[in-house]
Amino acid sequence: MASLNQVFLMGNVTRDPQTRAGANNQNVVNFGLAVNRHFKDGDGNAREDTCFVDCAAFGRQADVLAKYLRKGKPLLVQGRLKLDAWDDPAGARRTRHTVIVEHFQFTGSREGSGADGFQSSAGGRELNRPADAPKFDQSEIPF
Repeated sequence: MASLNQVFLMGNVTRDPQTRAGANNQNVVNFGLAVNRHFKDGDGNAREDTCFVDCAAFGRQADVLAKYLRKGKPLLVQGRLKLDAWDDPAGARRTRHTVIVEHFQFTGSREGSGADGFQSSAGGRELNRPADAPKFDQSEIPF
């Protein structure tokens, strides 16, 4: 039987990234993401539901996220779910799902610029961008 563990989320960062050193001197960054869902209830009233998600990134991605990501900034994340389980000091079993970031894209505008945000992901490739596609310099955009 085939299986698939793939998550796409777009939301706002809930706290500044926290960086720590992981195994093999590889940086790890942890941050939270708030994802909103807008819908109408049974009576036709507009409602909003917010889901808070813990995320983690490793290596070069962690370095880029730690440098540019701040609380409140919008972010698109593609990754996989990981279940962590542990016993708390009282002896109770605890669990938590975390999204392990495989690719990401900044979706807001850069500071001091009207241009759309820049992209980054594993291997320097942008989301949904073929490896052989030509790159463009956003400073060449005339508006």
